[in-house]
Amino acid sequence: SLHIGDVSSFVFGDNFPPHDPHYAGVPYAYHYLVSVTAAAMVKAGMTVTGAMTLQSFLFSLLVAAAIYCFGKRLTDDRVAAALTVVLVLLGGGWGWLLTFSGMDWSHPLSSFLQHPWDLALQEKGNFRWLNTYFALIEPQRAFLYGIPLALLIATMLFAAVRTGQLRFYVAAGVVAGLLP
Repeated sequence: SLHIGDVSSFVFGDNFPPHDPHYAGVPYAYHYLVSVTAAAMVKAGMTVTGAMTLQSFLFSLLVAAAIYCFGKRLTDDRVAAALTVVLVLLGGGWGWLLTFSGMDWSHPLSSFLQHPWDLALQEKGNFRWLNTYFALIEPQRAFLYGIPLALLIATMLFAAVRTGQLRFYVAAGVVAGLLP
């Protein structure tokens, strides 16, 4: 609801330069690039929720691609890069042991799709295991912009250290300077 209000304030409230849509007269101190770009999509004819959904979907794909490319750069192995995406976006760690222990093995796929992160099972096992994507990346919509850029910067710095070429350091600095 916070993001819907932010996008709506940019579309319908003539709110640029941004003022806080929740506190009248207060400067907007929250990152607003995702809201402004979603507002531009609404101005182009989409609904507010449609624009936010499309934006989240496209940038989620970009996050997955950035993680894959970063993993490929580090390992020089496509299988390891694909596994990196799975581990990062599906949570990684030992939490899968709880999921597998509570799974109905006569119907594993349907069982997995219904309760991949069974909170009751986690509570019973005294284990807290959040899904990285659903708990951290997707709700914090600015991460959808920031993670690919951060991985791009890390990739350029990795290339700079490996090759010793100044142009990679400069490029990483320019991208970092442009972060919202």
